[in-house]
Amino acid sequence: MTFTLRAGVASRPLIPYRPLPLQGHYCLEPYNRVVGELAVRAVVFEQQGTLTAMATLDTLGIDGADTARIRGRIAQATSLAESAVMIACSHTHGAPAVVKLSNDVIDPKWMTQIDD
Repeated sequence: MTFTLRAGVASRPLIPYRPLPLQGHYCLEPYNRVVGELAVRAVVFEQQGTLTAMATLDTLGIDGADTARIRGRIAQATSLAESAVMIACSHTHGAPAVVKLSNDVIDPKWMTQIDD
């Protein structure tokens, strides 16, 4: 028996709307230059009518509540079940804060860019 596996990919740059402190540097000063591009990337697999997806974020990490919200938004916008969506982070220290650690400040407008 042969099964066909189909896949689709997408990527979108994440560009902070203004200089923000970078996460994981123990410094609340905003960055002063861009070294590399941040992005959201996704891959969706389909086999025998079953869909699964993985989205990667160029962030240090993400908490459970934000993960659940993003998975829910993806499920609402697609035919994917929330349980079929995995969110992963690249663990970069070169991106603004997304998860609260020590003295990190999470910018709500930056989180909106992640969500969208």
